[in-house]
Formats: sequence, C-alpha cells, structure tokens
Amino acid sequence: MSGRGSVGHVDRKGSLWEKLARDWLHDGAKGASGLFSFKPRGGFTKRALATMLDGLRFFGMGYSWGGFESLAAPFRMNRYRPGMGDEETWGIRIHAGLENPQDLIADLEASFERLVAAA
Repeated sequence: MSGRGSVGHVDRKGSLWEKLARDWLHDGAKGASGLFSFKPRGGFTKRALATMLDGLRFFGMGYSWGGFESLAAPFRMNRYRPGMGDEETWGIRIHAGLENPQDLIADLEASFERLVAAA
C-alpha cells in the first residue's frame, strides 16, 4: 500500500510494514492483526474519499471491536495523530477480516481507482 501514488503515509501498530509482513509469515500470524490506517496524499476532498469508501464491496463501514468482518472508516488525522494535518486531513482506518485476501486486495485497488477518478 505504501508504494501507491495516492497513499502518503501508512501507520500500523508495531514496526515497518515490510517487517510486519515477514514476521506475520514467519511466526504464523501469532499476535498479529489486520488493523492499519493510511493517509491519502493531499488533494483529495471529503467527497472523493466518500466515493472511494462507498463503493467497497467486502469492507463494511465502521470500527472493529474484535469481530471477523473487514471494515473501513474515515477519520480526521489530527484528532488521533497530532501534527499529521489539519481538520481537512483525512485518514482511512482498515480492519482486514477473514474474507479472501485476494478479494480484499481487489476491493481496495478498485477503491483507489475511484478515489483518483473522483479527485
């Protein structure tokens, strides 16, 4: 995700994304989760982000409380990460659940296409 032109910052509990991916595979996913957030690069309006999220097929809208479903939710970056922008700087929180990983990846890829098209 961090290699996409429309993603400015990926935040995930723990170390760097690549290290987490290696650890996940090496340790058999012990103690790992599918929770992460990212900040789209500047220039995207709230409406463009809504278009991105509204078309998700495998992700519901909302926050995870430990369930198995994949969920997505927008949030204002500066409310949770001081210094990460102003009131109009939005982030997206993702909880990747137990659905087929290829379906989830394809769903996110299509959402980025909608985001860029709506900008």
